[in-house]
This record gives sequence, C-alpha cells and structure tokens, in this order.
Amino acid sequence: MEQFNALVLAFFFYSFVGQFWEICLLRFQIGEWRYKGFLRIPMSPIYGLSSLIMISIAQFFQNNPIIIFILSVIVITFAEYLTSLIMEKIFKRTWWDYRSPHHPKIVKKYQFEGRISLPVSLTWGALSLVVVYIIQPHVARFANEIFSHFAFLISAILLIIFAIDTTVSTILNIRARNKKVSLGKINERKNENPRN
Repeated sequence: MEQFNALVLAFFFYSFVGQFWEICLLRFQIGEWRYKGFLRIPMSPIYGLSSLIMISIAQFFQNNPIIIFILSVIVITFAEYLTSLIMEKIFKRTWWDYRSPHHPKIVKKYQFEGRISLPVSLTWGALSLVVVYIIQPHVARFANEIFSHFAFLISAILLIIFAIDTTVSTILNIRARNKKVSLGKINERKNENPRN
C-alpha cells in the first residue's frame, strides 16, 4: 500500500508540475498566459504517467542512465503519439500540434503528423534522467517524511477529485464535439442548397 500511495502522489505531483511547465512555455512562445488542458483542474496526466514510466524503468536500470534515456524516449514518445491519436479520434480536437507556428523550426522540421517530434522526444529522455536521479529521490523522501501518516487519505481524495474531473471534462468535451459536428452538418446543407 505504501508503494501505491507513493506512485499516486508522484503521479499528481508531476501532473501538476508538467501542466505548470506547459503554461509557462506557452507564455514564452505566444506571449500570454493560457491553459489548454483537457481537465478542469490544472494538471496534465500525460506528464504524471510519463514520470511513472520513467520511475518504473529506472528500478530495473538504476545504474545505466543510457538505457533509461533510450527506453524513456521510446516509451514516452509512443504514449504521446497514442494519446494524441485517441483524443483526436474521440473528441475531434487537437490538444497539441508540433506543426504550429509558435514551435521552433527544428521541432517542426522533425515532427510526425504534428503528434510527436524528435527534439521533443529527446527532451523527454533528458528529463527522465533529471526526474530519476535528481527530483524523484527528494519527492519520495518528502512524501515519506510529511505524508507518511495520512498518505492513503491524501491519495484517496486526489483520486476521487481526479475521477470526478475526468468524468465532467469528458462529458463537456463530448458535448463540444457533438455541437461542432452538428454545426458542420448544418453548414454542409447550406452549401448544398444555397439561396438564390
């Protein structure tokens, strides 16, 4: 149970940090503060999931940073591509696109379908080393010292909030998708039967 609580807390910590990084990055790129997340609360689950992948991989290759780097690049890039593809198919909306003008030229040059990009994937690998060897030991120690007595309660509350937010956000995005599809059909009919 302690291991489970530690993973849950790590997931939420890196999800919040990742979303904060995204907001700051957008501020730097487009000059304004903007939240583009799927959820209502400011967290990005893909960062939390990616961090858990890094931490899990590191347990088997703790003394081999090169393997951690390579596996992190491969696994996280695959997760990023799959997440983008599934969300776009379900909600008819794109949450990130590496072909966008505000991305650096090198990111746009080595992107694939706008979903993944080689420089970004290499950044994932580098960040995995930072997380595994620098950040996570402090996060784990802090969690053990501060939250040891009520880690389960905190984990349960966070998971409940996350489940509620995911449900609400999914419903809202499905409604937005359906509205977009309906408007598209109306426009098609107007184009097929223009007024004289």
